[in-house]
Amino acid sequence: VSAVAQNRAVTGKVTSKEDGLPIPGVSVKITGQKGGAVTDASGNFSISVPAGATAIEFSALGYIAQKQNLSGSTTFSISLSVDSKDLDEVLVVAYGTVKKENFTGAAAVVGAKNIADRPNTSFQKALQGAAAGVQVTSVSGQPGAATTVRVRGVGSISAGSSPLYVIDGVAVTSSGLDLTSVAQTADVLSSLNPNDIESVTILKDASASAIYGSRAANGVVLVTTKQGKAGATKFNASVTGGYSYQAVKKHEVVNAQEYYKTYFDAYYAQRIAAGLAPDAAATAANTLTRNRLTVNPFNTANPFVAGGALAPGAALLYDTNWRDEVLRRGQTKDINVSASGGSEKLKYYVSGGYFDQKGIIIGSDFKRYSGKFNLSNDVNKFFSFGINNTMASSTQNTPAGAGGGANPVRFGDIVSNIYSLYVRDANGNPVLDTNGNPTYSYVNPVSPDFNPVGLNDLDTYLTKITRITTTPFAQVKFLNGFTAKSTVSLDYSAVRENQFYNLLHGNGVGVKGRGYRYAKEDITTTYINTLTYNKTIGKHNFDVLLGQESYRNKFDQITAMATGYGFAGQTELVSASTPGTASSSYSEARFESYFSRANYDYEGKYFLSGSFRRDGFSAFGPDNKFGNFWSVGGAWRLKQENFLKDVRFIDDLKLRASYGVTGNNDIGRYAAQGLYSLANAYEGLSGMAYSQLANDELAWEKTKTLEFGLEFAVLDRRISGEVSYFQKKSHLRMLSIPGSPLGCFETMQYSKEKP
Repeated sequence: VSAVAQNRAVTGKVTSKEDGLPIPGVSVKITGQKGGAVTDASGNFSISVPAGATAIEFSALGYIAQKQNLSGSTTFSISLSVDSKDLDEVLVVAYGTVKKENFTGAAAVVGAKNIADRPNTSFQKALQGAAAGVQVTSVSGQPGAATTVRVRGVGSISAGSSPLYVIDGVAVTSSGLDLTSVAQTADVLSSLNPNDIESVTILKDASASAIYGSRAANGVVLVTTKQGKAGATKFNASVTGGYSYQAVKKHEVVNAQEYYKTYFDAYYAQRIAAGLAPDAAATAANTLTRNRLTVNPFNTANPFVAGGALAPGAALLYDTNWRDEVLRRGQTKDINVSASGGSEKLKYYVSGGYFDQKGIIIGSDFKRYSGKFNLSNDVNKFFSFGINNTMASSTQNTPAGAGGGANPVRFGDIVSNIYSLYVRDANGNPVLDTNGNPTYSYVNPVSPDFNPVGLNDLDTYLTKITRITTTPFAQVKFLNGFTAKSTVSLDYSAVRENQFYNLLHGNGVGVKGRGYRYAKEDITTTYINTLTYNKTIGKHNFDVLLGQESYRNKFDQITAMATGYGFAGQTELVSASTPGTASSSYSEARFESYFSRANYDYEGKYFLSGSFRRDGFSAFGPDNKFGNFWSVGGAWRLKQENFLKDVRFIDDLKLRASYGVTGNNDIGRYAAQGLYSLANAYEGLSGMAYSQLANDELAWEKTKTLEFGLEFAVLDRRISGEVSYFQKKSHLRMLSIPGSPLGCFETMQYSKEKP
């Protein structure tokens, strides 16, 4: 009885020093003793402390451990700080996670903070400069435009060079990241709110990415979205805004008077050289200048006198700075709210976002509404399930103009100030239309009948994208070390495009207005089944993964066009008098894969890994439907060796090497088949023509990658980094060969062995 009396109960609460919220699951242990306690969902703990105990230790994944000396007090309030080093130790890799120190491949991680600090339409833009070997460029400055990402350079001549994107374990396998047509370039990945992303991992070498087989030749980008954490509901709200301007200052331009006088001076010199008197030469030069430029911005027909001086009383009626008219101050608004929390078993994360970006060019903008709901439930220690959902709707407007002088920015650079924005009367005042608004002028020598400001009101370049993804999963742990997981994913994208060229000015004048409608639907269903086994025998650690993955993608589109609009203001196709070409298409792609991976390490010093994947893809010829892809890798943690253990300034030192074969299946869905084109007519009758020659031997493009790397961390990890050498060689390159002008087909897809 006396022994029991010597124990005393110690209680308390553990919170985060960052935000003051309780931390569940913290290990509470008496120093030097076995056993202990764990904080509950509210961060509370209670532990029995024996006589003679001197301190209590608190530890949790992601937080710096803390020791609290015991005194006479029986209640403690503990605050733990986030350990950024600890958080960086776990990498998200293909079909799971791994400690960074045990990883034999090359990868880079971009955290949530880096992404959130760079508000953009798509998370890809936030990767620029954040990871070595990753190049990010925008297709254009248009808000919401597709982004080009290259991991360690261009991987193919004719097949795609974009990396594979995997979101919460499921690959984005749509018919293309850019599902839009003609002038628009909208990125499907812009439907994912960057604020919902927890981390982005870029897999660079074959050891890291080969398990994705035929889609990994250009690297893999793994996106992990935020999940709920046990504890009281945590609300977050953020409002971010900013302005943007043209990054590079442009050359100075002359004003209307200077530009007009340049022509006058040239003609005046010619007339003087021809023997005319100064006054006569000035009169002739004024006339020639006015006729040459077709406009006169002055209040008099002869604004300059002999010698080039401004005539008395002459003044400019207007001076149009076209750069100021087509360019503006860009503006970005990003509003996000989220809530996360739950118990030890049931956790949730829900968010909503609104993003609005106006580009620096008039008529360019992007707007997105997004929502996310992630749920996970650990029913018991054997069974768990969950679901990840994303919903987004975006709208993109593109400025008028296609290219050359019709491009708004180029137009503003090369069109002189003497050409007015508006039609003007003899006094220089804008002429008003029947609604009392200024009438735009379309007179200029660069792009006749083109005014980017006026066409911005008359023409339409609109893209709307709706994207919904839902990914339920279930996981079962059984026997000793076995885990089975099944995932089903549905990815649905719908794109609607509206293009209209008015009947009064611009590209639609010749046909009295032209309207287009595009409707596209992309549906991908993915099934993933994996079985993992983890085992430790003494100093030997093993983990093995077996898996199966398949997907089916359906792409459906319809296009309609009409011309001949009766009057201004009508944009619907039904208003047109002449129905144009209507077309539709439907395509499917199927993919089947079986894969495996094995990892081994001895005593945390020596690591070996290997992976193998066999992929089958419907686009290839019957003789090459399936391809094999594999990798091997190894690492040696020198820091764990006795000869370096006592070197205190070195925190970690690791050598690694890998070799593997990955593939590229980014080709047309029917690249191996003989194709006919139906868009042919003769003598008023429909017809078809042979457009692509079949190639039953069309094979996979493969990339062989060799890599050596050194990773280090010194001075309490204040300085860390890695040095890598890699060599990539493409093998069996895919090429499109044009047909002979005398032949009966246009192209043939061909696989060529690299010499």
